[in-house]
Amino acid sequence: MVVPTAGLADVSLREVWTSMAVVSEAQEFRPVPKVGDGFARALRIVHDALLGPSGGAGRPVPSAGAIFPYDVLVLTDEPGSAPGLFRVDAVRRACVRLLLPAPALRAVVQAMPRAAGVTRDVWAILLSRPWLSVRKYGPRGYLYAQLDTGHAATSLLGGALATGPAELHLKLARRQIQKALWGLLPFREPHSVLAIGPAPVEAGPDLLPVVEPLHAVRTDSHGDLERFGWAMLPDGLATGADTPGTSAAVPTSVVPGAGPGIPAGDWLRWTRARRSCNQFRARPVAGSALSDALGALGTRLVTDLDGAPSELRLTLVVTTDEVAAACRAAWRGTGVDVVVSAPADDPDHIRRLCMGQRHLGGAKAFLVCHVDGRTTLGRGSTQVFREALFRAAAAAHLVYLGAARAGVAVTSVGGYDIDGWRLLAGLGPDDEPVYLMALGEDGAGRVKQDRAAIAYAHGE
Repeated sequence: MVVPTAGLADVSLREVWTSMAVVSEAQEFRPVPKVGDGFARALRIVHDALLGPSGGAGRPVPSAGAIFPYDVLVLTDEPGSAPGLFRVDAVRRACVRLLLPAPALRAVVQAMPRAAGVTRDVWAILLSRPWLSVRKYGPRGYLYAQLDTGHAATSLLGGALATGPAELHLKLARRQIQKALWGLLPFREPHSVLAIGPAPVEAGPDLLPVVEPLHAVRTDSHGDLERFGWAMLPDGLATGADTPGTSAAVPTSVVPGAGPGIPAGDWLRWTRARRSCNQFRARPVAGSALSDALGALGTRLVTDLDGAPSELRLTLVVTTDEVAAACRAAWRGTGVDVVVSAPADDPDHIRRLCMGQRHLGGAKAFLVCHVDGRTTLGRGSTQVFREALFRAAAAAHLVYLGAARAGVAVTSVGGYDIDGWRLLAGLGPDDEPVYLMALGEDGAGRVKQDRAAIAYAHGE
């Protein structure tokens, strides 16, 4: 047996040892005075939407493998103070100023979406970091990174709208933002920007202390490991699509007419109650409870997605005619399809279609989010692809909140047999499932398999 040695011949054991053993010096920080009221509101929104406690005693947003493959930045350009860019550190639970060169900081400020006649001087910027998911799940990790970041964006927007004006922008000057940040935060994709308007901020303790490093900060990357994962992406995804300022932000629902949605005043309540089910009890779910859960799809979200027909389609797979009839009556005219499938009532069949994930066998309803591959994947537009994935993530996030409201257990499904679910849901050959959710009755908690060190259910 010949052991390959390419690339190692000129590397000494001393160099290898140094790379393994030398750890960078820990950063020291000092407090930073609050920058302004808008900044304080942004920090509260980020805390409540992404970091605060939820019903599952974890973060309020789901993530495949609990990886959370994104960074959240807060940019402020409020009158009377110098512009500042801060990164929310979820581990330290602090907001850390980024020591960005002045020209790069100006470039980020100039790249922010603005609307005529609307004052916005604080923004929350979401950066997807695909490598965090790809290192565990391989190429499928890129899909998870996009969907996880879409969950975060939806939670930020809903949390912001619960307290005042805000708009989510997905049409961005991505290359400009990416280039300006690359020196400190390489191998990230600008995903979306939440523009935050002025609104009163409740008095209370500082939920996220604001600090800055005492010394220059090194580039935050894992070098060649992260570069390799980044190189796997097609150029159109890695560099991003530049589509700034093409649409005004307007309130629209993911599925028009699907129901009353989640009222702004109740958003944070159901955000805190949201949880992923780790084990389903094999019992039918009432059609009224399912229709109430999916009624959250009618929530109006203020985004810059245009008013053209959505690329997203939804099909609910249920196991009985009675449940199907109740759901069809509730969603008549919404475009949500309901199908009855006898194989969906077989726990072993569901486990096979979900890559052996045993905790899904008792679920009695499944929501399949799918797109037309001819238009979403065939146009050559990465923006269409990004928007379709965001719509799927937004729909799934709303279903999570609606399920909490209706008392229905729900969880996202990671690995699944695409061809098998096309058949089970009665989809056409060009339909591409991009998100699958299981719904049913909660059967007590277990550790989900994809939280383990090895993702057993994803081809390992």
